[in-house]
Formats: sequence, C-alpha cells, structure tokens
Amino acid sequence: METTGKTVDEAVSKALAQLGLPREQVDVVVVTEGKSGGLFGRGAEPAVVRVTPLSEPTSEASSSTEGGDVSRETDGDAEGGSSDGRPRRRRGRRGGRGRRGGAGRNRDEAEASGSDDEPVEAVATARGNDDDDDAGDDDRGRAPRGGRGRGGRGGRGRGGNGRSRDREERSGEPIEGVSDDDAIPVPGSPEELPYAPIEDPADDLDLAGSTLRDMLTLLGYVDTQITARDPETPGDGIGLIEQVFDIYGDDDDVSDELGVLIGRRGETLSALQYLVNTVVSKGGNKPPVFGVDIEGYRRRREEMLVDLAKEIAQEVRETGDVITLEPMPAHERRIVHIALREEEGVRTESVGSGEERQVEILPDD
Repeated sequence: METTGKTVDEAVSKALAQLGLPREQVDVVVVTEGKSGGLFGRGAEPAVVRVTPLSEPTSEASSSTEGGDVSRETDGDAEGGSSDGRPRRRRGRRGGRGRRGGAGRNRDEAEASGSDDEPVEAVATARGNDDDDDAGDDDRGRAPRGGRGRGGRGGRGRGGNGRSRDREERSGEPIEGVSDDDAIPVPGSPEELPYAPIEDPADDLDLAGSTLRDMLTLLGYVDTQITARDPETPGDGIGLIEQVFDIYGDDDDVSDELGVLIGRRGETLSALQYLVNTVVSKGGNKPPVFGVDIEGYRRRREEMLVDLAKEIAQEVRETGDVITLEPMPAHERRIVHIALREEEGVRTESVGSGEERQVEILPDD
C-alpha cells in the first residue's frame, strides 16, 4: 500500500496505523522524499512511501487494502450517505469508469494477481461507524463468546477483581491540587492501575490478552469480558490472524459506552488493535497477529459488505455498468473481493492509491 505525509516518517506512521502492524513486520520503500516548499508552502510536495507486510504478499485484486469509508456506507457510517444508511457508489460505463481516485490500476503486479491474501490491517482497520455509540445499536448481533477466555473483569489478564461502578461514577470529578508525582486513577477503574505489560506471560496469547485487559482497565472499562477465539471469516482475518479477542460489556449500559472504543468508522478500534500487536511484537522476531472486536461490530460490518457486494454484482450483470465503491480500508476491500470471487458474470479490481483506494465491480467479459 502507498501512503503520503508531510515527511517520510509521517507517511510510514499512517501506513502502520492502517495496516495495524509494527515497523518490524513491514518493508518500507520511499517513493518520493517530498519537500517543504517555499513561502506559504508554495511548491510543497508530500512524501510518498510504499509499505508491504513481510509475512504476506500484497495481493489485492481479490484481497484487501488501506483506509477510507465504503462507497455505500453502512450503519449510518458515512456523512452524506444514502438515506437508508447504505454506502454510496459511483457508476461508469465501460468506456469511462467511475472515479479512480489516484494512481489507477496495476500499481504493481500484486494488485493484478487476483489473490485474496492481502494482509488485513492486522485486521486492524475496519473503518466502520460514524456513531461513537455504534456498539449500542439495537440491531447488535453478538458473536459467540466461546474460546479461551482472557481477562474477565478487572485486574490483569485472566480475570481479576474489578469493581462495578455506575455511569455517574465513570464520569468522575475534576481532580485539583494534585502534584505531578501523585498517581491519578481513572474514574471507574481499580485503585491499583497497571503500569507495565505482564512480566512473565505464558505465551503470546496470554501477553496479548493481558495487555488488552490492562488497556481497558486504564480506560475505566472494568465491567467487561474478553474471550479469545479462532478467526472464522475473511472479516476476522482468517489465514492472517492468530486469534480474535471479543470484548463485551457486562450490561447494556457498558455495551453502549464501549461504542467510544469503536469510534468513527472503526478507527479507534483499529488503533486499539494496533497497540496490542505493537506490545506483542516486542517479544519476538515473528510474533503472531491478533485481532480485536467489540460487541460484534466487525462481524456486522462484514455481513453488510457481503450483502452490498452481491447486490451491486447483480446490478452490474443487468446493466453492464462498471460500479466503483467509495474508498475502503484494506480488510474491507478484501471482504468484497472474496465475496464476489465465485460470482458469475462479474469481477473485481482495486484502483487508486493510499486512502483513496477503491474496489471496482465490472462485467466479466
């Protein structure tokens, strides 16, 4: 994937955040160094870098990609989306395709290969919902809570003694007159906060689960449950992800509050997953990658994308039009490619670059 920034470091940081991978697990090629420009920034050029995960090929024609929102957005994700909350798309005749958004197709051989193995932002980047409280939607479908548990309520890792607090207590009161040397507990969290990763984890799974629990504790989300399971679908990152951690609130109020950790189009959730994998990556040369989901958000998003892709495929078969979806993050484009891989009469390609990368659905001549 390619990203831009004012400097090379900024462009690399953007790519790592979108892929959800630490610096040690990617290969970076500087396409353009960029320049600052003269007075008032005139003549400035952005730095452009190409970042490729080391563990997997960057195949994309039936794979995934980096950031943006879906062409027809879902669950009310996009501002200015359709009235029914579905993503927008752009239509083009075969002679003149929809919006390309950037560098066009065939940026490299991997994008034309049709592989579906493009890494999922450490499955980290599902940009899903505009609403910060998406986890509390009435149509919330919870994924099974099976698998090996990591966390429980408070404290570290595999369960701990968290304390239940009501929502008023979580808001907390401003703390005044406290010196910088004093520890200020987060409202709703235990009195003894974790200050470092667990020292002797049993394995990478234990380290990842303990780290995630500590993060939730520091944020005041002690009334939550964390379970670990094998990835089951492309949206989970099957083939790329070692285990998926599912986070659920102990009651409806906590579930609603967890929407803050999903964020606009899933950006906060992706950042949380990235942080977990960054901590795990410090422990070895090729550590596994872990996924994080909250209240079944990623699964609902995947189901919507599959339905959308099949609906548009039928429209393409009937009209012969080329329909281009709005920009999506890598793992969401991968879902669309895989969903239509076996559909007759249509094919998919990725076009554009950086955050403007999109999926085109075309008639299969």
